[in-house]
Amino acid sequence: MQKKDIESGGNGEPGEVSIHKFGPHLFGFSIDEYSTGEGYTQQVRSIYLPYGDKLIEAAPHISLELDNSGTYECGEMYSQCRERHFTITPDTGSQGKIYPLKIAETDTRGDRSVNITYNVTFDPEQGRYLVPKALSEGF
Repeated sequence: MQKKDIESGGNGEPGEVSIHKFGPHLFGFSIDEYSTGEGYTQQVRSIYLPYGDKLIEAAPHISLELDNSGTYECGEMYSQCRERHFTITPDTGSQGKIYPLKIAETDTRGDRSVNITYNVTFDPEQGRYLVPKALSEGF
């Protein structure tokens, strides 16, 4: 199995690594990274799985948190403030070799809040999860 030099972390700190069960007989790991700048805060998770004889980045940079509460725009007009929080869990109740991901989002804009759930499946042909752009685009 080959995979070298996984870059992660920021501001001189390594990313946070966690081990998860992604299938009935499959374990992988995730790396969470955090960055902030000019009032924007962003936290993302990348998921790595053994696949075939390789270690693959099965889901790069899925959003965990997006927050612009420190920006000038948010300070001037509350309706421009936006916080998006995500929870990512493998759907252990499903069938198959690799579990789909359930991603729950809470999106708050000013005084309004919206909850959305995404079901993200693994594509064996491409060797990765099919993550919608809305979950990885950042600010």
